[in-house]
Order: sequence, then structure tokens, then C-alpha cells
Amino acid sequence: MSTIFWQISTIFTKTVKIQPWRNWAWFWKGRAHYEVGEHSLAVWRSSKVIDMFRIHSWDASYCHFARGLAYAKQGMEEAAEEDINKALAKVIAALRNIKAADLFDLADDPLRRADGMRERCHEGPTNEQGLAMMINRLRIVTGQNFGHGSVSPGLG
Repeated sequence: MSTIFWQISTIFTKTVKIQPWRNWAWFWKGRAHYEVGEHSLAVWRSSKVIDMFRIHSWDASYCHFARGLAYAKQGMEEAAEEDINKALAKVIAALRNIKAADLFDLADDPLRRADGMRERCHEGPTNEQGLAMMINRLRIVTGQNFGHGSVSPGLG
């Protein structure tokens, strides 16, 4: 595991031991696993957050998106497509109302300031940046590069 992702994983392992309800800690631990190719662990961590959210009927679109990408890396195309489809409505909605992208933006950037966070954080993306990020998410899941560099193969 690369040094930065090992550090992230270590920090969030401590966090979830002390405060197991911290959904972002579970999510970011999974993200670290994804980044170093431990895709089955990334699926498990995203699933943990989805289960936590299901209890409260909260929106877990960003977790379905992340888990779908991890399933795709494992060659589990049907599971990947199912999860991406669960997130797709929110991704498309954000093309019209960028505020719908807030959770996706937080999931992309652990240092983004959210409600109640202050120290060592920064503001979120501008509306234009948020829109570009949502378009990029669509590029990732469809495999379309629209003439701009390479992108991972899409789903389905």
C-alpha cells in the first residue's frame, strides 16, 4: 500500500474502532483500499456505509457510485451496473442543480469543508468546477473521453 494510503487507512482504522458510526471514516478507509487495488475491501467498506444509511433512509448515492467502480475493477459487471444505476439519477440531477453534487464532492475530497468542519479544510468547488466534476464522473462510468485523454473503460 502506498505511504499516503497506508496513513489514511491507519487513521481511519483508529477512528472506526473508537467511533464505529463515523460513516466518512468507513468510506475513506474504503477509498484508500480502492486506490491501492484492494477492490474487495473497498466494496466491503462502501457496503458498510450503505447499510448504515439504509437504517436512516439517507441518500447513499456516492457510496453506490464508489462501490460500483470497485465492483467494475473486480470484473463484477452486473453488480457494478446495479450500483452505478442507483447513483446515476443523482449524478444527472447535479448537472441541473449543482447542490445535488455535494456528497459526491465531499467523497472526492477529504479536506473539503463541510458543516461543522473548520481546521485544515478548504471550501468546496465552484459551481463550474462542480459541474466539470460531475461530467467527469459520467465519463468514468460510460468510458467516454469525448476527445480528452484516456479514461477507464465504462460499464456495460
